[in-house]
Amino acid sequence: GMAAMAQSRRDLNTAFLGLVDVTPGDVRRSMAPVAGRGLAVAAHLSGWVLFLIGPLVCYAVAPAGSYARREAAKAVNLSVLTLFGLAIALVVMMFKEQVGTPLALLIGGCWWLTSLVAAMQAAKGNDWDHPLKRWLPLEVVRG
Repeated sequence: GMAAMAQSRRDLNTAFLGLVDVTPGDVRRSMAPVAGRGLAVAAHLSGWVLFLIGPLVCYAVAPAGSYARREAAKAVNLSVLTLFGLAIALVVMMFKEQVGTPLALLIGGCWWLTSLVAAMQAAKGNDWDHPLKRWLPLEVVRG
């Protein structure tokens, strides 16, 4: 009832007082992704222009252990995985162009789309992993 009648944030917080014990460490952990979201988004989107170089620069300038560094590491690893996929598509293209060209386009399109999704998730502060990481846990750099 107190929550329904709350007029301000303070009233709402008072309504829930004592229901859950929250330590300062919990608050810090829940706020951690907020810091560095801009650099995290830049790490994912910079690959569109600079491919591997953009995420690597963001990784280098992000503080160690930060949210931005972890996201930049994900962007670097996705770029490296894409580079391997495109290399395989190029080899296939040399022998069978009808298969290699669509494969390269598919790999590039998936990279572009998942970079966009990762950037949107980073903007929200979410810890999103690429679906391929379940099957291919390749990590060139770690955050």
